[in-house]
Amino acid sequence: MIDRSVARRYGKALFAIAEEKNQINRFQQELHLIVSALADNQKFAKLFLGKAIGINEKKELVRKLFGEQFSVYILNLLFLVLDKGREDYIYEISRLFDEMVNEAAGIVPVSVTAAVPLADDELAKIAKTLQNKFDKPISIKAGVDKALLGGLKVQIGNTVYDGSIAHQLEALRQQLSK
Repeated sequence: MIDRSVARRYGKALFAIAEEKNQINRFQQELHLIVSALADNQKFAKLFLGKAIGINEKKELVRKLFGEQFSVYILNLLFLVLDKGREDYIYEISRLFDEMVNEAAGIVPVSVTAAVPLADDELAKIAKTLQNKFDKPISIKAGVDKALLGGLKVQIGNTVYDGSIAHQLEALRQQLSK
């Protein structure tokens, strides 16, 4: 189980270095690359996250695959999580780093979930509406949940605006049962 406070410490330390070295975008891209590699390549994920090979072999694998592309700081982060047996923390570290990047840039992250995939123009309208409301840039992450039946569920920070048909039907059911 991942201790989010530990992942946050890694993320904060990495973000501080990224700011100091003026390498925020590069670090973010490198974190995304390692997370994508883990998601896209089962063999690599098994080796990196599993117990089939030792720490030194894992480090050598990382060095061979990413040594030329990655900054020394991201390589050191990967080696540190390997040394501590926290390989699976890399997902949460990357997510938290993204949050810190958005916060530093004043970007409001928004999660929009619909019953069907939304078209780009629909997402653009939602983004524009929210950008006008918050007077800040918006970063939208779209998702699909067929259980919603229709409508939208929008999450901004810890606040969820549920305009889904499923939610409306549940509210109606509760009202009728009184």
